Amino acid sequence: MAEVRTPDVPPRLFRYCRLDRPNDMEHEREAAIMRYIHCSMYKRMNDPMEGFYEPSIRLKKEPAWRSKYREILNAKQAVGIACFSETYDNEIMWAHYAGNCSGMCVAYSSPKLLKNLPPTARLSKMAYAEKPVRLSKHDQGDVYAAAHKILSQKKYNWAYEREWRVLGEYPGQLPYQGDIVTDIYFGSLTEAHHKQQIKSAFAGRSVNFHVMKVTGYKHRWMKA
Repeated sequence: MAEVRTPDVPPRLFRYCRLDRPNDMEHEREAAIMRYIHCSMYKRMNDPMEGFYEPSIRLKKEPAWRSKYREILNAKQAVGIACFSETYDNEIMWAHYAGNCSGMCVAYSSPKLLKNLPPTARLSKMAYAEKPVRLSKHDQGDVYAAAHKILSQKKYNWAYEREWRVLGEYPGQLPYQGDIVTDIYFGSLTEAHHKQQIKSAFAGRSVNFHVMKVTGYKHRWMKA
């Protein structure tokens, strides 16, 4: 039988952030100073199709299916989700997730991220498909494994995000140890006082700061 290879984790993973809404800056500063990543519930994600799946015919015929359905729902609601991308350089991501280039993108060292997150957290590469995840009888034994499987796939339209997810034990603050942030990328429209506040939050750490400069249909990165 052929071997299933584990996906190669990129050296760095990137999280796009908005800074233009009330409390955005406060939350990002606190997360930097207190060393945590915020995890959301799947129902709060921007994809209305998030969390859908299709049980197989055999699974639906199982006597305990109704109770198992509720257990899977509860498991999905209990998982905390933090979203990352393989790239910091995607203009569409800057528009959708960083306030039309008024926010920032935080770069994390993947090895340090894996090493310093709680042991219950899981890093998952997103799969993209035309149909929802299909669960079989083999998926009913561990409802949390089933929930992770469901929350690790999206419709193919989202493939441009090149997403990875940290799946935490619960929504909210997921603490980490040490210094895992390597770079901060500011958008071309990030306000000066926002840049200064973020820089001060990472003071004393080996973090590199960059700012996007746009010329025509191109952009480049300069030291901030």
